[in-house]
Amino acid sequence: MWALIGPRIEQSPPSYVFFLRENEKRKDATMVHKKAAFFGKPVENTGEWKDSAQREDAIATELAASGLVDATEVQVAVEGDEARLTGDVYLREEIATAGNIALGVEGITRVRNALKAREHSIQSKGKEADARAQTRTL
Repeated sequence: MWALIGPRIEQSPPSYVFFLRENEKRKDATMVHKKAAFFGKPVENTGEWKDSAQREDAIATELAASGLVDATEVQVAVEGDEARLTGDVYLREEIATAGNIALGVEGITRVRNALKAREHSIQSKGKEADARAQTRTL
């Protein structure tokens, strides 16, 4: 970090916060430095963020390792003891399976399951494509 002191520039320690003040007599800008200080109550680490991140990781790992759920498009969010699953799975049965897997993770007591099955949309698109193909061949 560099500081302007009078007419020359000098390197200064990075642990200082710099303030610019106007010199009344010379009408030129000078840089003064003051040791950095923290004001207010220190942040308390409750460990909740760490626990939530660990639970999210555990749920995602269990979903991927189970082989019962295609979890490539599943997002997991944990707040406290509640997990929220969002995204898409291939089959409707995978929705309930994913919820049960999430409930099996230590510290999770509730699951909000907002997963959607792609099965229905793929089948309906397939039927539309078959109908179009049939009209073309007739």
